[in-house]
Amino acid sequence: MKTFWTLLAMSGLSVMLIAQTNAPATAGAARPQTKITAVSVDMSVKERLAVYTGNVRVEDPLMTLTCELLTARMFTNSMKPESIVAEKNVVVDCTDNKGQTGRATADKLVYSYKVADGVTNEGIVLTGNPQLTTSQLGSFIGDPIVWDITSGRIVAQAPVTRINLPTNTIAPVLEKFSPEKNK
Repeated sequence: MKTFWTLLAMSGLSVMLIAQTNAPATAGAARPQTKITAVSVDMSVKERLAVYTGNVRVEDPLMTLTCELLTARMFTNSMKPESIVAEKNVVVDCTDNKGQTGRATADKLVYSYKVADGVTNEGIVLTGNPQLTTSQLGSFIGDPIVWDITSGRIVAQAPVTRINLPTNTIAPVLEKFSPEKNK
């Protein structure tokens, strides 16, 4: 689950890369580009704001995000995103470097980053029927699902967790409590 959330956070950060296509090159290997497509976009350089509407699709080496409305705001003196809001039919698909896949779905995803009094606060909130699914661990449902990236803490209201365990992992435990065994 931690890998999935890390991928989700990185994917949120990558969304803002497209708004700054003329950023100076960094030393070392070039990072593959992030591609954002939509029916329309309204960008304000002065406000450092981009609003993508209609069939929004973000393709990044780390993930693919689809939604109907994506609003991204950059910090004034930084390339770091201050906030990213994806709304309506939000789907995020990720694959980690070990080939494990993950998916987040929700009506709304909000990423925020803030530094106040020298303390960094970074987080993601999923609302509106959010669900996290990983090929390795299973699924997690709760509304909202709040992830404090800084502390690594995930909190959800009314959670439902479905865990994928190999049969041989749980069978010995179940066998101990079998009515047939205890006769």
